[in-house]
Amino acid sequence: MRDSCARLALVALVLTGGLGRPAGAGDAKVTVEQVRAVMNTTRNLSGRDLRGMNLTGLDLSQVDLRGADLSEAELRKARLVDADLRGVKAAEVDLLAANLDEANLADADLSGAD
Repeated sequence: MRDSCARLALVALVLTGGLGRPAGAGDAKVTVEQVRAVMNTTRNLSGRDLRGMNLTGLDLSQVDLRGADLSEAELRKARLVDADLRGVKAAEVDLLAANLDEANLADADLSGAD
């Protein structure tokens, strides 16, 4: 019961803009714990500020990351299968051993990515 209440509260935050503000909105930087919580609910991280975040090994399959800022993030061994990465800013991102099968990378900035 507590888990479902926590998920409902998180969904309310996302829907009211608590986590859904686009990058550059001042307080759009989210924590790894918030990313994990969103993964259990909406799977929508579009426009989020994830710069420099350590997301090593995280399953981000089928996640909407359109326009997110992943610059200098660590995504080693992350699963990004069928993820929507259109227009992401991912300069200097670490993708060592990441699985990007069927990911949409249209207009993604991967300059300097490993």
